Amino acid sequence: LDKVELQKSEFFLQEANQRIETSFSCIKCLKENQFQIIPFRTGFSFSSLYENKHLSEYVITKKEIADRASKLYDHLGKYLVDSLPTLYYVHSCTECKEKYLTVFSFGEKGMDKWKCTISGIWRFQNLKNDSNQNPRKP
Repeated sequence: LDKVELQKSEFFLQEANQRIETSFSCIKCLKENQFQIIPFRTGFSFSSLYENKHLSEYVITKKEIADRASKLYDHLGKYLVDSLPTLYYVHSCTECKEKYLTVFSFGEKGMDKWKCTISGIWRFQNLKNDSNQNPRKP
């Protein structure tokens, strides 16, 4: 997994249904790729990646993909981003089709204050069964 730089990784929202937009440059062809996250519609539960052995605990912590949840937050999942439930989706560069894994969290951070934090975007060679993990299109 190779991490790429994001244009922006933290988003504060007034409403839970606001779209989040950011971009990154492909490592392989340098094409600028824009993407969006639509709360409650984009992404899959991060737990499927480690429960199905697509990512090991070692990789998750070493690459700083997500943090291990403390006992206080373990009801939200084994791994969290910014103390919120963690989601992911797989997408491809629009130019060269290089595959990327995006890991993010979304949730309420105070009264009617919503936050999305993108932990990062990683280029990867192969995740087991990644063809079955296509993101839901907005």
